Amino acid sequence: MAYSNNVPELSVVIPTKNRPDLVVQSVASVLDAAHCVALEILVVDDAGLPPASEALKGITDTRLRILRNPGPHGPGAARNYGVAQARSDLVLFLDDDDLLVKGYPAEVVGKARMDTSLGFGFCNVLKFLGTAAPLVADFSDPSGIPVAKLKPRRRLAGLGCGFWVRKSLFLQAGGIDTEILVNEDTEFSLRLLSHGAAGWKFEQVGVLIRQHIPSGKTGGHTTHTHRPAQRALWFEKILCRHAAFLEGDADLRFHLLRRWVSMLAKSGDWRKAWNFLSVTDAGGVRFRLALQFVGVFLVGKISRRNGPRS
Repeated sequence: MAYSNNVPELSVVIPTKNRPDLVVQSVASVLDAAHCVALEILVVDDAGLPPASEALKGITDTRLRILRNPGPHGPGAARNYGVAQARSDLVLFLDDDDLLVKGYPAEVVGKARMDTSLGFGFCNVLKFLGTAAPLVADFSDPSGIPVAKLKPRRRLAGLGCGFWVRKSLFLQAGGIDTEILVNEDTEFSLRLLSHGAAGWKFEQVGVLIRQHIPSGKTGGHTTHTHRPAQRALWFEKILCRHAAFLEGDADLRFHLLRRWVSMLAKSGDWRKAWNFLSVTDAGGVRFRLALQFVGVFLVGKISRRNGPRS
C-alpha cells in the first residue's frame, strides 16, 4: 500500500545491538505481517559492531530505515531516538529477537483509528525457545478489554508485548527513562496510567517472544546482564517516583512491592527488606511480603546448592 502524502500509518521501532541474524528475522516478520498497512520500519542501531546495516543490506524494501543512535545508549534511549524520528503518530515497538504475527499491525491501526480516545495498547504473546518459531493463526480479532479493567499486574505491559503508543502521548509523558535499564517498561506504563491515558489489551497473540538459553548463541536477555541488587535499586526508584499514584491503587502497589521484595531476596539484602517491613503495614501486607521474601530467598539458595556441578 502506498503512503498517503508520504506519511505512514504506523512506525515500527526496533532497537538492536549485535544481533545481526535475529534482527533480519524481526524485520522480515514485520514486512510479512503488515499487509494492507502503510508503514515504516525504523531499526535503531545502538552502536552495534558490525553495524546493523551490514546484516540488513539484503533487504531492499524502501519502508525500512536504518538509524544509528548517536547516544545516549541503551534500549530505552534507542527507543526514544526511534520515536523521535518516526513519521507516524502511531508507534509500535518490537524487540530485535522477536517476531510479529501477520495481521497484528493492521488491527492496531484499525483500533487506534476507530477509537481516538485510546493512547496505547498491547496484546497477548506466545513465547518460544530456540530458532524455530511456532505456527500461529493470523491476527484477525480486534476484541479485547480496556486496560483500566484488567487485574493490576496485567495493566503493566512490557514494551515487547506488541506495545503501541501514540507519539504525541509518548512525548507528553516524557519518553522512556534512560537511567533505568531494567523494568523501564514498567516505569513507562505507570507514567501512562498516572497521566490518565486510556489503553486497550488485545486478547489474541500478536507477537512471538524468543526465549534464550543462558550463554546460548542467540544471546541473553538484557535483564540477565544486571545483578539482582542493581535491579532492586532501579525498582526502588520506580516505587518512590510513583508513590503518590500507587497510594490510590492498593492492589497495584502490593503487586509492585512483591516484585521489589523478590529482587531484594535474590540479592540477599535482608537489611533493606527488614527496614522496609518494620515500618510499613499498609493494608496488612507486611506478613505476605515477608513470606514472599523468605520463599524467594530459600528457593534461590536451594537452586544454587543443587546447581550444575563439575
